Amino acid sequence: MITLGETAVKSVTLDEAAIRAFAASCGDFNPLHHDAEYAKGTRFGGLIACGPHYLSLLMGLMATHYTAHGPQVGIDFSAQFKKPVRPGDTIELKWVVTALEPKQKGDIITLDGTTGQIMAGEVRTIEPELVGDFAVLMAWADGHRRMK
Repeated sequence: MITLGETAVKSVTLDEAAIRAFAASCGDFNPLHHDAEYAKGTRFGGLIACGPHYLSLLMGLMATHYTAHGPQVGIDFSAQFKKPVRPGDTIELKWVVTALEPKQKGDIITLDGTTGQIMAGEVRTIEPELVGDFAVLMAWADGHRRMK
């Protein structure tokens, strides 16, 4: 059972290769994420990770940690990017359960997420009804967790 105040934390260090690879994988070819010479001449002074990169890491932590209690799906989400992530930066990904709202088909859980001084966000999740492909996906995820 997920409890009020429950926290999930993980640290990740990004390097140039990871920054370039993630940006390319999501179709973000902004030269700030790929071209060190170009980026050096901007206000950022060098390569920076694209926002979806560390946002995805934060969302992945939430999904992995909280689905250990049972299936969860995000129903609402917001984020604010506060400063860039550069190659070599270590970011602390953190989620805290700030509210639990009982509902007939599953509790709505509100979580506050941060990456330290870099980004802040909030997501609300709810337990889905297990039908069709989602049940297959969750069975796979449960099996994957047991293999670790």
